[in-house]
Amino acid sequence: MLSGQQLCLLVLDGEQYEHALSRGHDLRGLSRAHKGEGCKPPRLCHITKDPASGLGITFTPVEGKKGRFSVTLFPGGAAEKAGVCKGDQLVWMNGATVSDLTHSALSRMMKKGGEHITILVIDGESEKNYTRQKMPILPTMAVPHNLPDRARKLQLVSGPDGYGFLLRLEKKPTGRTFHVLRQIESGSSAKMAGMQEGELLLEVNGEPVEPLTHEEIVDRVRLSGHQVSLTTITLKGMDFYTQLGLSPLFFSEDGAASEKESSVSASAAEQSTQKEVDVVSQQEENMEDYEVSYL
Repeated sequence: MLSGQQLCLLVLDGEQYEHALSRGHDLRGLSRAHKGEGCKPPRLCHITKDPASGLGITFTPVEGKKGRFSVTLFPGGAAEKAGVCKGDQLVWMNGATVSDLTHSALSRMMKKGGEHITILVIDGESEKNYTRQKMPILPTMAVPHNLPDRARKLQLVSGPDGYGFLLRLEKKPTGRTFHVLRQIESGSSAKMAGMQEGELLLEVNGEPVEPLTHEEIVDRVRLSGHQVSLTTITLKGMDFYTQLGLSPLFFSEDGAASEKESSVSASAAEQSTQKEVDVVSQQEENMEDYEVSYL
């Protein structure tokens, strides 16, 4: 499921709900913004090991408090560059809540992570406030820092021949099916919006496509008229969030903003090993074709 292993609910009574809708509030944004008094949101940070200095972070058990770890940073190191701050407390690592881990188990998890770890951290004062107000600290309410392959929201305006891409239902060797974007025409609305070959479709006009059939998705795109909003992610990105047990929809970004960061993304891509590239390509080649629609 796209909700992953974490579920965050925003509950409003009827009057609050109608008020939010009348003002055009983004309910997902309200859910992320909702926090207790004096609490800053946690940060979800993806750290890539530096060849010379490593991850640039160590974790120390807080004396007398089981399952709590404070952060020690190496100035200018990989962790600091990824958004971790001095005085932070570790809440979660690679999908596991650290309150359930011993220090040795945490160390083993770091080693198992290899070149990368993804952690949830929060400043010490905010952690105390969350605890005092009996509020959980979850990745779903975090501000993302340095996350790779984030989902993107693309705004498309239909041209004389439609949006200029093919939507294909495909099955991975693992058995999971995805709605994949293919054959993006040069000069089309899809191409100008930044759509990339092989991306997976997550949402149409803010509505998740996971529970929908291929025909239902096509209908929603066509009924949008001359303009549609699509949320997409790469296959590699989907695998990343699946491994963490998180939904990529919580950390989507505007397509235009991601295009501005394309040089950074390109640099990161160049650092990927050829083996990783070959694995992703092979996964795409091995997908079975089910249903196809030109849009």
